[in-house]
Formats: sequence, C-alpha cells, structure tokens
Amino acid sequence: ICIGYVFRRGSLALTTTKELIEQAGGQVTPEVQDEIKKRLDDVLDGREKVVIDNVGKVRKELYVDKNLKLSEVEKVITKKYSASVKTYSELLGEQASHASYEAGRKAQLIGQGFDKWVFVGPADERARPWHVALLGQVFTWNTEQSSYAERCLQEPRCRHRAAIWYGDPKKDYDAKYWQKLKDDVGLYFDDAEQMWKMRE
Repeated sequence: ICIGYVFRRGSLALTTTKELIEQAGGQVTPEVQDEIKKRLDDVLDGREKVVIDNVGKVRKELYVDKNLKLSEVEKVITKKYSASVKTYSELLGEQASHASYEAGRKAQLIGQGFDKWVFVGPADERARPWHVALLGQVFTWNTEQSSYAERCLQEPRCRHRAAIWYGDPKKDYDAKYWQKLKDDVGLYFDDAEQMWKMRE
C-alpha cells in the first residue's frame, strides 16, 4: 500500500474526528463516540464517498458514427460522480495500468515493424456498444483515427485491446468473423438517437 495513501487516510481520520467533536460542542457523548467509530471505519475501510460535482461543465467524449468514423464531441455533464474511496482508487489504478500497457504494446508493435493494428476484444452485454462497433477495425498508428481508437481502449473498465494486424488473410480474422460477433450481441445503430446500441 502506498505510504502517501496511508498518510492521507490517517489525516482524513483525524479531521473527521475533530469535526464530529466540534459539531457536538466539544462533548464526547456515547452517541458521538459511536458516530466517530462509524465514520472512522468508513474512512479506513475505503467506504467513504468521493463526490465529484462537475454538473454544468463541458467535457469532451469520443463518438463513433454509423460509418465507424471516430471524432471528439462536447457533452454537458448532467450528473455528479459518486463512488467509495476504495472503488475510485481502484478505478484510477486500473486506468493508469491499462494506459501504460497500451502505450507499451504500441511501442512494441511499432518496433517490430507493424504499422497497423486491429481493435479486438469481447462482444457482450458488459462492453460499450461503440466499442463493440469498432471490433475488427484496422487503424494505422500515429493517425488521428488511431489516436481516438487508442483512447477508447483506455476508457474505464475497457477490456478491448490493440492486436497485431498482419495484412495476411491466413493470419487475420476476416470481416465476417467480426460481423458475426456484432450480430450475435444484437449491435445496431439507432438512427433516431445517432448512437450505437445493443438489443436487449
């Protein structure tokens, strides 16, 4: 466990205890003791909530159109983000390790002389529909479309990967293989909402 993380937990525990005692007018009653214990348990076990309120702010998101072209669009944030400290820290750790893996994979493939890659991974109900839509798509490293697709791979909890594209029908899966995966999971493009979805 990171020493900085332990220090922050301890600091937060101390601040929480002080706040509760101050709110009780300096009186440490049995009720206050119970509340301190509960709050400290939440802090030390990682159950305390992290709330990020960016409602009303604009963020940039990736968009995959009907023709599988990627672009960046602006969306207004409408909900607060809330998670336990444990869940949030795990998510940040997963994202960092995933991004590092993909960066290393990219360097390795380019170093081996492969200038193209293919978007691969699962097609199931856990996957984002627009990620499933990209299965089998071939990208050229260091192009705008490749950069957007690489960012998809780094989105939270994404299980898709960049794989070698050989340019050889004997080694690469054909378009029919990828299309069957998409059909089996019920992938379709909703023209009314202009987004990829999966039938329930």
